[in-house]
Amino acid sequence: MSPLFQSSSEKLVKIGFIRRRHGLKGAVIVSSLTDWPEERFAPGSQMLLSAVDGTEDVEVESAAPYKDAWLIRFHGIETPEGAASLKGAYLCIRDEDRASLEDDEFYEDQLLGMQVVSPSGKVLGKIRDVVNMPAHPILELDSHMSIPFLKRFVESIDPKKREITLSQEF
Repeated sequence: MSPLFQSSSEKLVKIGFIRRRHGLKGAVIVSSLTDWPEERFAPGSQMLLSAVDGTEDVEVESAAPYKDAWLIRFHGIETPEGAASLKGAYLCIRDEDRASLEDDEFYEDQLLGMQVVSPSGKVLGKIRDVVNMPAHPILELDSHMSIPFLKRFVESIDPKKREITLSQEF
């Protein structure tokens, strides 16, 4: 499942998944899908709630870490029934609201589908997944190859051509 999806001609990025309601005051338990939950779920943060029946703007009223997730309340949701109706929805931001990265940094979903090429020009496959391992990320290709995603193995990344050229043969 990709954290990126299309909705009404704009790119949205999933930053949280609402697992269930919590308590009697409209709170929900949210699994974080972002590297910056403290910033993204801070009180006053604006985001989009994306559910089966559509997308709507929401504002965080309060948020706190809770076990392996976040306990969040939104403005206007004050009952257990209101919170329960959010179960299964995603919290999203617009692609243009993502944090800026350095020139040589990429979000994982930006790499998906990129073609990987050997130094000799041989096409090795397209990236179907980025697996975060303790030592370093691994690029999983549709050709069933796995490539360590380390600077010493990557000659260049061309986002316009959607191509990664390796610095050595695999």
